[in-house]
Formats: sequence, C-alpha cells, structure tokens
Amino acid sequence: LERSEKDLQLLKLLEERIVNLDLENTTLSKYQKQLAELTGERVRLDTQGLTEAGLVEDAPLSARAVNLSLYDAMNLHLRNVNGTHLASVIQNEEILITTGEIIDGIYETRIYRVADLGITGDRQRHFINMIQSDTDGPWDVDEPGTGTVTPLGTNGVLLIRTTQPVHRQILKLIQERRQNTGLHPVIDAPAVAASQTAAIPSP
Repeated sequence: LERSEKDLQLLKLLEERIVNLDLENTTLSKYQKQLAELTGERVRLDTQGLTEAGLVEDAPLSARAVNLSLYDAMNLHLRNVNGTHLASVIQNEEILITTGEIIDGIYETRIYRVADLGITGDRQRHFINMIQSDTDGPWDVDEPGTGTVTPLGTNGVLLIRTTQPVHRQILKLIQERRQNTGLHPVIDAPAVAASQTAAIPSP
C-alpha cells in the first residue's frame, strides 16, 4: 500500500495531539464538526455504513477523555454510540468514522514500538515470525497482497499492515510479554493509512 505524505501527517497528528474532551449530550454530526475544527482536517461520516447499522447523524454521543492522545480519545468516544461500536481510520487522506464491523475489514497500518522488550536487531525477525505464526493473518508471505510486517531499521520499531482483528491479536501478544516482564501495557499506535477490497466511497 502506497501511503501519501498527508496520511503520515495525520498519523503524527493523531499520535501526538493530547486532548481533554468532555462530551455530554452532543451528537455524532456535531462531534464530526468538532474533530474537524480541532484537527483542521477533513473528517467524514460513512453515512451509508451508519444507516445500515441503524444510526443517524444526530445519534446522541457522550463520553469523557482526559489527557489522552487524540486517537485514543476518539476510540473512547466512539466505542458505544447508541449501542453500536464505531471506530475511525485514515483513508484517502481524511479521517473516516464508520462502524467497527466495517473497520474490521479494512487493512490498516500501525506502528508498534517493542525495543523495551529487547526486540531489536536480529531478534526482530524472530518476533515477526512469531506474529505471523500466532495470529490469524493472512500474511503476504503466504498470500501476496495481504498483511505485512516491516521493521523500520533495527531499533525495535515495526510497521504492521493488517486488519483490526489481527491488530488486536498482536496487541495482546505484546501486552502479555510486557506483563510477564513487569512492564506497563503498550498503548496501541494509531492508523497510518488503510485500504479495503472495496474502499468506502466518498460522497
């Protein structure tokens, strides 16, 4: 997947912007506008996906995020909207809000930092092999055009492209390693970019 410079700028924004957002009695459409004003970027609601899930743009939304990255705050705000799990992803140089079910089918690229686990240098290859064998995949080594794991140098930074369910499996593997070593649980890194077999069309 070719990622644009704009996608990388959005990655940096979501990862580094720390926010305090106390949302009470707002709506999904107002939240969309608030995010657009906060980021200065385009934020789009997947109206078709939301409609199919039985949601409307004025669905009520209430949640509080304190001292969180913008990415983590959005996950918190969207995890239960009228009983439906929503999520966000960067697609086509914009922030897209849609259902968790649709997001699960999107290939998403995230950054994982595992140097604190001693996974650097030659150990990265062993850890990559473990990820590919202990998760559902599919991976490009078996099915070209699917998931990939790319080390960014030798300092324990991995760029992983796969679906959200597999990202959750990877996160669990890393969390278990940290717990076994007494380290703090990892905070999942945000999306860099995403694609899916049939991309969600822009309006």
